[in-house]
Amino acid sequence: DADPDTARMSAALAFAVRSPHPVDPADQPAGEKVDPNFELTRGMWTEDKDLIRPTGVTLHGTRFTTWGNGIQWEVTASAAMAMLHFDSVYGGLTDQGKTVDLKQRVEAVRDSLRLLLGMYKGVPASVLGGNRDAWVQWTFKSDKWRRDVPFPGGTDTGASWTYLRYNHVASTAWT
Repeated sequence: DADPDTARMSAALAFAVRSPHPVDPADQPAGEKVDPNFELTRGMWTEDKDLIRPTGVTLHGTRFTTWGNGIQWEVTASAAMAMLHFDSVYGGLTDQGKTVDLKQRVEAVRDSLRLLLGMYKGVPASVLGGNRDAWVQWTFKSDKWRRDVPFPGGTDTGASWTYLRYNHVASTAWT
């Protein structure tokens, strides 16, 4: 295990499978203003759609960091393995008093990875389109939480680089 403290490991996994849901400040109740950019950092689980080869299927996975944008498939494949391991060794996960269905999350990842393998004969690092110039422009956006840029230049790591939409050896190998 990555951490001998089961409670700490459980808390880390619970955080990783949360989906942040930022809300436009204009739509928030008076007196309860929460910065949507901060709210975006409250979990790693996210969804993407392949707009270049659209299937109508929502893809599920994890971001590279809490400041990242879009699914990074290498991290997602390893997260699925970690969830399976945790579930088999510790018998499930609860988060804030609610049971987290890790098997459902793993199946969502498997379905997404199988779809990508079938379409691309490998797993791309990202399904988000755009090039490095698009990514540089996206990094200057102050309201990234909106996710309203169709081609943001790949999956932004939140750590000063992006994964572009090319088949990726590590993502494919982890799968």
